[in-house]
Amino acid sequence: MAWVRIDDGFVEHPKIARVGMIGAWLQLQALCYCNRNLTDGFVPTAIAESFLARGTIRLEESGVQWTVGEHSGMQGLDLADVAWPAKMVEARIWEEVPGGYQVHDFSQYQPTRDRVLAERARWKARQGTHRSRGVSRWVSRRDARECHASPVPVPVPGEDILSVASQPQGAGSAPPLTTLGFDHFWATYPKKRHKPAAIRAWKGVDGARYLEAILGGVETWKASDAWRRGFVEDPSTFLRQRQWEDEPAAPQSVDPRTADNMSEIKRGLDLIGRAKGWNP
Repeated sequence: MAWVRIDDGFVEHPKIARVGMIGAWLQLQALCYCNRNLTDGFVPTAIAESFLARGTIRLEESGVQWTVGEHSGMQGLDLADVAWPAKMVEARIWEEVPGGYQVHDFSQYQPTRDRVLAERARWKARQGTHRSRGVSRWVSRRDARECHASPVPVPVPGEDILSVASQPQGAGSAPPLTTLGFDHFWATYPKKRHKPAAIRAWKGVDGARYLEAILGGVETWKASDAWRRGFVEDPSTFLRQRQWEDEPAAPQSVDPRTADNMSEIKRGLDLIGRAKGWNP
């Protein structure tokens, strides 16, 4: 397991103030990805864009999904309406490099690939020595901390804690997600709105892989009561929430008692009108 070092002033940092809650969540995902995959701070473009689809949807037990958005007065934006990687670059939290993004000054605050591999090799050698000598496998807590592949996270003082290493690494990066099949989806979907956001969402959910299921889900929802009444989600929302996997709700029927009550009310109003001489 590799640890991520976060300064206790992270939430008050001026750069985080520029990108807000969503930018802070993207930075945490970027640091975790880089430390887990030993990329020295490099995040491929497709991975960076997929961060928006991870952890930004809250699912209730009833199946209702809630997504994060932004609003200012009367103006509102869906999460995918903003080019968040570009916002991170603008705030100097990330740097745009060939093939993706580089977390600013990563190696100053996070363990580098060489350091992690060296400590793992040292730990493996020590374990081999213990076994050859027949030493007990029990290790004190202090020794365990010293031998661990990555140290326990400790707040690191410094003015710019969001920084990350400088050289991007192409090796080992995930293959880029494509827009294959998106044009077919776009032609089929009944609501043409926010196409750039829909393209990003298509890549985020790897739409090319689920093309057949997505198109089938669109046809299912076209027959739904909600869509027939005009309540059609933006295509980006439909994709991010994987709505093609959901079953449309059954149309709500009117309670017969409600209909009877409305009839009684209408008859009562007619009687009052006649008594007062109102014209029908």
